[in-house]
Amino acid sequence: MSDHPAARVRAAQPGGAQATLVAVLALGYLYLLPLAAEVVARSLPISVEQRIGDGALDFLDDHILLPTQLPAARRTAITTRFRALTAEVEGVPHYEIVFRKSRIGPNALALPSGQIVLTDEIVTLLDDDDAVMGVLAHELGHVHRRHLMRRLIQSSAIGDGLVRRCLGGDRQYPHRAAGHEIFTRRRT
Repeated sequence: MSDHPAARVRAAQPGGAQATLVAVLALGYLYLLPLAAEVVARSLPISVEQRIGDGALDFLDDHILLPTQLPAARRTAITTRFRALTAEVEGVPHYEIVFRKSRIGPNALALPSGQIVLTDEIVTLLDDDDAVMGVLAHELGHVHRRHLMRRLIQSSAIGDGLVRRCLGGDRQYPHRAAGHEIFTRRRT
């Protein structure tokens, strides 16, 4: 055995380098990747978020959502009340409440474009405008904090990028990924 200190450490701790590598990768995944994703998400132009959000809504409309059945007066009342409770925030997408009927039940979700999808089923289930305002405020927080963009960036950094490469640079990939991310995230 060598008298070099590094050789003694390696001999005393077999697998030490692998354990260190695993620890570094885990810390990077848990702390550095989310931080980097947030920095990238905040630096993206709103036009990019708009395109991804519009594509995600098209995907959801094709696969999960249906036209709303809520009466126009009810939709207007919800939108008007929420507008009275909120203020525009500079540097984030302008929000729009989009009403849809859902094939998967009550839900609300925020798209990167600022569209907040509110399903007929959640409005009916809650049957309380204060609760509906709370759900909308929660979703607006996702828009302001760019949560979906951060998740898309994080997931693309660790796996979806490989799928995209395998698909040969599919131009619809960001929209499908956003739709998939919305569909698979924990429901509100």
